[in-house]
Amino acid sequence: MKEIKEWVDVVKNSIKLKNYNEGQSGRIKQYEKFLKEKE
Repeated sequence: MKEIKEWVDVVKNSIKLKNYNEGQSGRIKQYEKFLKEKE
C-alpha cells in the first residue's frame, strides 16, 4: 500500500511540474510578444 501512495505522489508531482513548465513557457511567449510589440 505504501508503494502505491509513493507512486501516486510521484505522478502528482510530475503533473504539477509539467503544468508549471507549460505555464512558464506560456508566460515567456507572452513576454516575447510584448517585447516585439514595443519595438
